[in-house]
This record gives sequence, C-alpha cells and structure tokens, in this order.
Amino acid sequence: MMLHLSTQQPDLRTVGAMPQEMGMGEFFGRLTQVDGAMTFRVPQWKYSVVAHKVPSHEVFREVVSQRGYRFASMR
Repeated sequence: MMLHLSTQQPDLRTVGAMPQEMGMGEFFGRLTQVDGAMTFRVPQWKYSVVAHKVPSHEVFREVVSQRGYRFASMR
C-alpha cells in the first residue's frame, strides 16, 4: 500500500498527537481501517495533516473498468 500525506495545514482541526511509540506498521494498520482519509499529527508538528491510501494499479484498473471509464492508455 502507498499513502499520500498532505503538508501541515493550519486550517485543519488540530488533533491529538499519535503516540511516539507507534511504528509505521501500526499506523498503516489504522489507515487501512478507515474509509477515505485520516487526520493525524505527530508530536513534533504544530498542525495536523491528512493521510489517504493510494490504490494499487490493479485496484485502480478494476474500479475504472467497473465504472466504464476509458482512457487512451487502456486501448
């Protein structure tokens, strides 16, 4: 799984910081449990950021196919 992180955003609601002992594996685990995006903050940051999952190529092609979208590169 890949993820995209926004830059720190002062316009977002500032959420509590994630525990310092949380590893990336646990963070990815939490992200896979949410539908859409997750707002979070690490202790060293003043503002919150948003993380969302980037679908794999296979998932993207399946969704595109199901919805009937056509792109020139799919011919």
